[in-house]
Amino acid sequence: MKTRYLFQWMQSNSINRKKRAIEKLTSICLQDESILENLLEELKKCIDEEAEEVRAIAYKAMYQLALKYEKIAGEIIRIYTTRFSDEGPLSKTIMISIIKKIIEKYPSRYDNEIKNLFRVAIDTDDINLKSIAIRSLSNIVALDVDFVLSNIEDVLAAVKSNNVNLIVSALEALKSIIVFMPDEKISDIQNSVKEALNNSSYLVRSHALMVLNVLIKEKKTVINESLIALIKKKLLDENIPVKVEALKTVFTIIDNNPNLIDEFLGAIVKECLLRQKNSTLKVIVLDYLSENIDKIPREILYRHNLPRILDIIDKNTVRKNEKLSKIKSLARTILEEKLGITYEMRKNL
Repeated sequence: MKTRYLFQWMQSNSINRKKRAIEKLTSICLQDESILENLLEELKKCIDEEAEEVRAIAYKAMYQLALKYEKIAGEIIRIYTTRFSDEGPLSKTIMISIIKKIIEKYPSRYDNEIKNLFRVAIDTDDINLKSIAIRSLSNIVALDVDFVLSNIEDVLAAVKSNNVNLIVSALEALKSIIVFMPDEKISDIQNSVKEALNNSSYLVRSHALMVLNVLIKEKKTVINESLIALIKKKLLDENIPVKVEALKTVFTIIDNNPNLIDEFLGAIVKECLLRQKNSTLKVIVLDYLSENIDKIPREILYRHNLPRILDIIDKNTVRKNEKLSKIKSLARTILEEKLGITYEMRKNL
């Protein structure tokens, strides 16, 4: 359809026709800058429409154009910041997520007006808007540490909420904030993470493990018996995403202290290599062992019958697909090339 007809559609009283025109013209403009000026003027008219769904799609179109043409990014941001307080929940949520993406691409566009906008969004009672604003702190921390740290109490409060999306957003933010956190606040994060690890949602539990992993990497938490027991419990979690993050956390721990593999290897072997049918888990474990087996004392490997387990996996795995082929190859490689256990020697395992 010719662009002149699409521009005529933007004058239509039909909401659906107007939305289709915006989508099609935006797609064209991303390839042809010649209509940018006219389209932007029409979009400015659309954000005065009574129908919020038209305003919302116009805001989205402005964002797409701003990412393509930086020369209009500043103008688009000003439109958002000026109109934000007057908009409905749907448009506000779209606007705040769009501004986050724009400053990701153009960090120099971040300023006090944007900071104030995020502060308002964090303070809101609208869960979706608050969730996006809190998650956005992960991006803002590289631009304005002080602002992010000034909102840490809101982030910690969000972790204690009853809304899964809000909790996950807060945990996502914490992952990026930890490295900048003053030591006196670390215990608050640790307590929040421990609480989240017992949440009924597997999404919350898996994200809590991600935060715990960062705490361990940054040496912001002590690895003691209590923590080890907590992580071992998560290796037994019924949900695969939680098991995966628990494994990654274990790997972080033993990267720093290989002897601590003794605390976890029994659970890993039984739960992830023997009992669990999930191929992804097996590949994660075998990949790690293949790369790090030389760091693990041999007596620990034999104490937990790892060579015997690898032999069983190799013999019982049929190459039905790519993952199963990888599992079989990794098990054999670790046995024969890494541990030096030949096929003949394997008969005596």
